[in-house]
Amino acid sequence: MDRFEFFFTLSSLLLGFSLVEVIAGFGRAVEQKVRPGTAAASSPARIGWLSPLLGLFVACNLVSFWTAAWWLRDTIPVNYLSLLYALTVTGGYCLAAMLVFPRSIVEGANLDDHYFAVKRWVLLVVTACNLLGATAIALMGRGFLQGWADLVFYALLVALFFARGRRANLMLLIPIAAAYPVATLISLMR
Repeated sequence: MDRFEFFFTLSSLLLGFSLVEVIAGFGRAVEQKVRPGTAAASSPARIGWLSPLLGLFVACNLVSFWTAAWWLRDTIPVNYLSLLYALTVTGGYCLAAMLVFPRSIVEGANLDDHYFAVKRWVLLVVTACNLLGATAIALMGRGFLQGWADLVFYALLVALFFARGRRANLMLLIPIAAAYPVATLISLMR
């Protein structure tokens, strides 16, 4: 086991749990909506678009952290402080992932209501994780913000934090969630 493998064992475990949490939350919502023959089938939950898009954003952002860790693998120091730093960031992602979907979905629930109850907490935690990650990158001599795309990203997060109403939130969530797959496609085309 090399230094990076040792360092990333803890982080990858928490990041993996976070991804499972988002996927399982979406699965619980779909199951409550489509499971036939249950009391919930008479009044299924309304999933909407907001919580699934927030979940997609959290999952994609989390994977980008995973990618950044690989990119930095040769420069990450392995010591208690770096492990604690990684625990703080990955623990934050775990918390954000747990909030995206409710633990239990009651009959007739509207997940858009849940979204508005947790949106600001999720965005604060994910923004803090991103800023901590950017700080770590800067401390390793790789620059703090990577260009105009990072500034647009943070501007969209701030706008989403203050956005009210379903339509405004949807119009901001779509580009935030789509940015990761689109950026990947653009980089593959170069």
